[in-house]
Amino acid sequence: KLNTRSPKDVVMDAFDDESIVNRVLSDVKSHLRGRKDLQDEQGPVSQLMTAFVTSCTPLLKCEDAAAAIALLLRSQRMRDDLRRVHTFGAGGVPASISLRRWEPAVAASPEGELRGFVHGKTLTALSQY
Repeated sequence: KLNTRSPKDVVMDAFDDESIVNRVLSDVKSHLRGRKDLQDEQGPVSQLMTAFVTSCTPLLKCEDAAAAIALLLRSQRMRDDLRRVHTFGAGGVPASISLRRWEPAVAASPEGELRGFVHGKTLTALSQY
């Protein structure tokens, strides 16, 4: 991902493939059946969204550097962010690429992903992503 955003929009490209759509729908149904613990904490819309995100996240997994670069290049979000860097200059909008090892436990629980906000090298806020 870039330091600004991740290429999550690329997942929508996968829905041109009917077999992927069917797999995601099957995963959503399975997730909703398997996560009875969430049903008390979340409303039905939130449960469905969590199931959908959890089912789509594996579509972002890359096995090698070439696949990771291809993923970044297919993303409109990445192109928009890089265009801003180009427009405002690297000093105005610094850009970097961040890579992390695929962690199945993180992918299986998107509700546990947090975003931290730093100001003056100090963590000032933390929110659920």
